[in-house]
Amino acid sequence: MVKNIMEIDEIDKKIIEFLQEDGRMPFLEIAKKLKLSESTIRKRVENLKEKIYNKINMMLEEINDINDPNKINNILSIIERLIRILKELQ
Repeated sequence: MVKNIMEIDEIDKKIIEFLQEDGRMPFLEIAKKLKLSESTIRKRVENLKEKIYNKINMMLEEINDINDPNKINNILSIIERLIRILKELQ
């Protein structure tokens, strides 16, 4: 069973927060707010997207082995949240 959604650091959390506030916020603006380079933000966003895709795939595979509808619903709920985050990162 999934114990946590994903391991991400504080910078990744901040990037996600900024993009949830304004999905069109330029990477340069995020970089300035976090005092990082634009290329660092771009790389982190790409890495976040890859982590999310991998996590979703792993969770979908786990569903096949679960017989408890409540656990399946919990996993689907987490997947739904991950997809919302992924949309913000697009």
